[in-house]
Amino acid sequence: MKLILFSCKYLLRAKANNLIKIISLTLGLSVGTILLSQVAFDLSYDRCLSGHDRLYQINMWEWDMPQLTVPVLPTLRDELPGITEGTMFVPKNQQAIYYKNQRIEIGLAWVDSSFFDFFGIPILQGDFPKSFPNEKALFLSASTARKIFGNQDPIGQIILFDKSTPYEVAGIFRDFPTNCHLSYIQAALPLTDPAKVVTNTSWLGSTKCRGYVKLAQDIDPQSLSARIPEVVSQHIENGASLNINLKPVSTLHLNNPTVREQIFIKSFLALIVMFIAAMNYVLASISSLSIRSRTMAVYKCYGCSNNKIFGMVLGETAILILLSILLSALLLFGFRNQIQPILTSPFEAIFTPQNLTEAILLICILFLLTGFIPAKIYSNIPVALAFRHNTLNKRLWKQTLLSLQYIGATLLITLLVIIVRQNNFILNQSPGYRYENLLYVNLTDLTPEQANVVKAELSRIPAVEGICLGNPPLFGWWGDGLYDPVTGNEGHAQWTEISSGYIRLLGMEIVDGQEFNEYTAPNQVIVNESLIKMMQWTDSPVGKEIRVGPYSYRIIGVVKNFQNNTFHGSGDPGKYLFYPAVMIYSNSVPTVILQMHFLSAEALTLIQEKLNDLFPDKGFEIHVYKDDFEQQYAREIRLRDMVMYGSIIALLIALIGLIGYTNNEIQRRDQEIAIRKVNGASANDIFRLIMHDVRWYILGAIVVGLIGAYYFAGKWLQQFMIKIPLSAWMFICCGVIICIITIATIFFKIRRTVNENPVKSIKKE
Repeated sequence: MKLILFSCKYLLRAKANNLIKIISLTLGLSVGTILLSQVAFDLSYDRCLSGHDRLYQINMWEWDMPQLTVPVLPTLRDELPGITEGTMFVPKNQQAIYYKNQRIEIGLAWVDSSFFDFFGIPILQGDFPKSFPNEKALFLSASTARKIFGNQDPIGQIILFDKSTPYEVAGIFRDFPTNCHLSYIQAALPLTDPAKVVTNTSWLGSTKCRGYVKLAQDIDPQSLSARIPEVVSQHIENGASLNINLKPVSTLHLNNPTVREQIFIKSFLALIVMFIAAMNYVLASISSLSIRSRTMAVYKCYGCSNNKIFGMVLGETAILILLSILLSALLLFGFRNQIQPILTSPFEAIFTPQNLTEAILLICILFLLTGFIPAKIYSNIPVALAFRHNTLNKRLWKQTLLSLQYIGATLLITLLVIIVRQNNFILNQSPGYRYENLLYVNLTDLTPEQANVVKAELSRIPAVEGICLGNPPLFGWWGDGLYDPVTGNEGHAQWTEISSGYIRLLGMEIVDGQEFNEYTAPNQVIVNESLIKMMQWTDSPVGKEIRVGPYSYRIIGVVKNFQNNTFHGSGDPGKYLFYPAVMIYSNSVPTVILQMHFLSAEALTLIQEKLNDLFPDKGFEIHVYKDDFEQQYAREIRLRDMVMYGSIIALLIALIGLIGYTNNEIQRRDQEIAIRKVNGASANDIFRLIMHDVRWYILGAIVVGLIGAYYFAGKWLQQFMIKIPLSAWMFICCGVIICIITIATIFFKIRRTVNENPVKSIKKE
């Protein structure tokens, strides 16, 4: 009890020194908690699903995203022993719904009768199997129902799709957890007849479906996957084949290279920031040796053992860490609205039981790291020091700890510069087409004739420079299998339908043949260069025939490679097919793309009014292409913001440590400084005196930090197809900036000492 009392008395007396410790620990814990909670969120992805260790996603071809034709799932489920259950759904992505003139975008999917039971998602209201035959029975997630209806009972309410098609709310299901790859599904419709949703239901048809299977407990996934080709080959016609594989659901999120890289960076950043905070705490503790050493020696004179002093210092650390935890929690909750935009998870996920358990373990490690070193040093102070005038210096300890802080701060600041430059480089990089001043509108449920009416009417608006029909190369397109009847080569490509003028409007380049015009036949297609490479054609493909499912097409042109989706990946461009916009598939959703002379609120309003006049029962939404293009890099932008805040805080903690070190050196050498001033030393002389002992440590730490930044930045940049060069000048500039900040901090700190009357310091003794 006496040790605790002594600890509290000291903490109240040494306010400035302990304030430095608390600020460092609070900032370090806050940043570390945020970052590590995001790591834990990513690592827990899809492990919330019932029986997640036996759930497998069916994939076709080599895509990371699932690709599935209609017959695949029922065939594998029925003909492969070891598969106990299976489910299939067709995603619609975003669907505009209306309730009492309120427009809401929801993630919609058509699901089969086993969907909710398969994933262990309970039905909170309604009876899904009983409602399944009714194609107009809409099931909503609990959060979506609250958003639309508030406290009203949603069952029986009528919701309009695109202001025209009524659906009745038949039930409510529990939301998919946010750390689940299916969390985008907010509404579900019964998939009673796949042919009504997916037009080509053959084995080589449209791959819009998504399928999952559950394996028996004693089944080896690899041996089961090896039997898939034999089963599938019995159903494929024309000698074609399908590459079908099973992927564990629990690994889908973590198999994304971007996710893995970001997990590493977040973990590394969290540990660096907390390590810097811990080292700053130890530095502040050791810096007070010049003041406390004689006090500890006196304690020993009165019978205090080494173990008791060791425990007293550990007690001080425990009290300060508890205060820092409390302040960190208050800081997080106080700024939760500012923190949420940089998180990939809801703010509440920071304080889940799993995260709190891991945080306790981390705090225990932090306690040992920050408490053991000072406690060991203080407990070994000799008794004879109570009778001597000199005090302990431990300057090597302090300089080493300061160097460790600077290594971490330099590394993070340099990484921040590289991440910012890479993000700006990608956002300013041409994807192979022009998207400035582009708008697009999804004309859901319109016929080809109606879409052409919209195209004609919008083209009359003065601000519109050009207009065409076709899905923009933004989020990826649907895929199909290809087959060359001459060579037997096969592959897979994404496709979209476009009107004449699409390629010209988007600034794409035709490298062979011609683009579509108003006379183009329905069986003609345009391909890109990567598709030619995939099909192993060495001569011009113009005039060649390919088969897509049961249909034959003739190639009339080749477009230069362009980027569909983001610049992540190995650098191999996708394979793409362009069909003429004759709406071959009845469920194709036409999209009108507008090239504007300029973007303005007035032009957007005029277009919206024109759409409302043409189709008042539809709720068409205008999308600014550039905004959606940049949204694809939301994860990178969040990472950039996290690194930015973490780097700033790391540098701040390091500067606090530098200020503490400088202040301690001034206190320890105040009489020496006073005598030098009496003998004519200038402000620059005093500055050089303080800098002399730390300059090489700081410079060495900056160099080590820059080398570490070069290594980790190179690893991070591997996930991008295109990347900035890691030039020496960029690292030199970062090092120089940190040196300037350091010099300015020390100079600011000693300014008061330089201007102080030296007589006061000399008279202290």
